[in-house]
Formats: sequence, structure tokens, C-alpha cells
Amino acid sequence: MIKNKKETFVMWNAVAEKYRRWAEFNRWYYRSFANLISKHVKPRLIADICCGPGVLGSELRKVFPSAEIVPVDLSIEMCKFAKAIRADAHSLPFKDDVFELAVLCFALHELEVRKAIREVRRILKKEGAVAIADLNSKAPPIIKFLAETFLSTLLSPEYAKNLKSKWDAFPDLEELVLILQDLGFEILYTREFFDVWIIAKKI
Repeated sequence: MIKNKKETFVMWNAVAEKYRRWAEFNRWYYRSFANLISKHVKPRLIADICCGPGVLGSELRKVFPSAEIVPVDLSIEMCKFAKAIRADAHSLPFKDDVFELAVLCFALHELEVRKAIREVRRILKKEGAVAIADLNSKAPPIIKFLAETFLSTLLSPEYAKNLKSKWDAFPDLEELVLILQDLGFEILYTREFFDVWIIAKKI
């Protein structure tokens, strides 16, 4: 299991190229998420937080062609792929009340949830939205086992073990909704499957 931020940083740099190929293979997922977001918000400035290799960002550009998308990631290698700003999601290098949309796609489970959401709220304008796609901690144990086995081979055993430990500890949909509401968001949309999708508006 990854124990600290430095180890996490090293791990992500090590798996960056394999993760990029995996993300490209699953581009359909990012396209579906981007299309869903477009039904709820029409932003002009978007923060793609923990953007990874930038696949979601490229799909967001298709549904929001006139918007400016600002990708951010802590991994040097991911920043190279996505042409992103290197920054910590817990302390973003942006002024208050700037963005109309922030996206966290399979990022929040790697972060301190409340701290990250509080930082997202800080950079959003009033009535700006956050869109979250992430792990469903209520997924059946067999799904988690199969994912860990598959990703151990595809990416690395270290990555797979780290994911499994964080998957088990991650808040479920109901808990995430309560956290968002407690931090000043109104829930616009939720979906629960093997993953969870949430769109919420800053109030």
C-alpha cells in the first residue's frame, strides 16, 4: 500500500505511459462522462483536476468547444502528456471564484476528500459546478478482486494494491453527497453503478 504523497508521486510517474494507453482504450468512458456534464452546465472556464494523461480534457473540448480547459496534475509524466500545470489538488494555484466547472475524474479517492472538495469550492464561481466520477466503495468484492488482479498485470502490482486499499476506504455515494452538501454544494445529479458520478453546484 502507498503510504505517503512522495510514494504516490513516484508510483504515478512509473505507470504514466501504461495508464495513458489504458485511458485511450477507455476513451468511450470519458466521452460518456463529458456528454453527461454537458447536459447540466455550460462553462467557459474548466479546471481538469488530477487530469492524468488528458483524455477527459480532450473529450471536454469536443462538448465545450468554446471553453478554456486548464489541466492540472501532480505527476510530471502526466503533465507532459496533458500539457498540464503541475500542482497539488489540495492547494491549487488559482484565485478564488474563477472557474465555472471543475472535474475530478477518478481523482478524489487519491486525495483527502474534504480538503480537496473545499479547495474546489474555493476556485469555483457562485453556481459553478463540480463533476465527480470515482470508485463505488459498495461495489461487490468480486469486482474489486477482478480489478485488482487485472490492473496488477496491466499497470503494476503496486498500483493495484494502492487502488484496492483506497477503494475500500473511499466514502460511498451517500457519504459523498453529505460531504458536498456540508461544504456548500447543491446536488444536481447522481448515478451509482460500479462507479459513482456526481454533479453538484456551489451555492
